[in-house]
Amino acid sequence: MLPFPQDKSTGMSQNGTNQRLKAWQRPLGLIHHLAKIYLLFAVLMLLGTLDFMVQRKLWFSPDLIYPLLMVIAMMGLLQRRRWGQWLAGLISLALMIYGFELGLLLGGLMIWQLIIHNDSFE
Repeated sequence: MLPFPQDKSTGMSQNGTNQRLKAWQRPLGLIHHLAKIYLLFAVLMLLGTLDFMVQRKLWFSPDLIYPLLMVIAMMGLLQRRRWGQWLAGLISLALMIYGFELGLLLGGLMIWQLIIHNDSFE
């Protein structure tokens, strides 16, 4: 336990000593918020795909793969796993290519945040 209160973002205590936080203790910036947006987007895509499958009486559709990968990647990202970081980067690239305006914005922002916080993943 520290004798002085500590600012979690910088690792500086009030007495001026610099106590560096470990990588997994540092905040992830916008990654948590972007992961929640990705999860919402994936759930909406899953609902749309399932509705399409029910209307066409299909057992499986290849359109299920992308939203399921998004959910898996975002869960790994929120748990700070290295595989989640890589999978989120690939999904962000695909989102940038296929969803031009909003996808380019969200995908680029996610990749930028993943690069900035690269050392925060196990």
